[in-house]
Amino acid sequence: MNPITLEARVDDFLAQKRIAIAGVSRHNNHHPVGNLIYRRLKKKGHDVFAVNPHMQTFDGERCYPNLQAIPGGVEGVVIVTRPELVLFDEPTAGLDPLRRNAVFEMIVKYQRQFGFTAVLVTHDLPEALAASDQVALLDGGRMRFQGTPAEFNASDDPTVRAFRDSPGELRQTIAALRRGEIIQTQNDL
Repeated sequence: MNPITLEARVDDFLAQKRIAIAGVSRHNNHHPVGNLIYRRLKKKGHDVFAVNPHMQTFDGERCYPNLQAIPGGVEGVVIVTRPELVLFDEPTAGLDPLRRNAVFEMIVKYQRQFGFTAVLVTHDLPEALAASDQVALLDGGRMRFQGTPAEFNASDDPTVRAFRDSPGELRQTIAALRRGEIIQTQNDL
């Protein structure tokens, strides 16, 4: 059984006709994302319902105080908030390098634009170091390092070195194995 892709989930969501947007704002600079989503879905022919308990109308249409107030209900809801902290848990797992770069670029762009703190859990070390102001390394439930990417790269901590230097060590091990050298690898321990 194939897992459902994000693209397929978005397509399924957009197949719905009646969609509520919770988080529209009377000020485009406050919640531009909710306003933009509302307008784009409306333009594409969806029945779109603005939800904001502090507004009577949005773009000349009735604005509802909550989802229950929308007559006939809705099939889908987009909730737009302005969080102070956003957690990204392995957002690039399984992606090719170009899409992985695009995700990291998007995270940094929106983090700077909207001013939230982004907490990024990843095993993609080069990209994480490029995209982060601060990094932390957890090992066995313990924080082994916390600091800037430059401090991470300069660290002499054995766990940090093993994690940071593992691609180079892997290349050396594979080259030795290809030359027919008998060496002890981590899997032999």
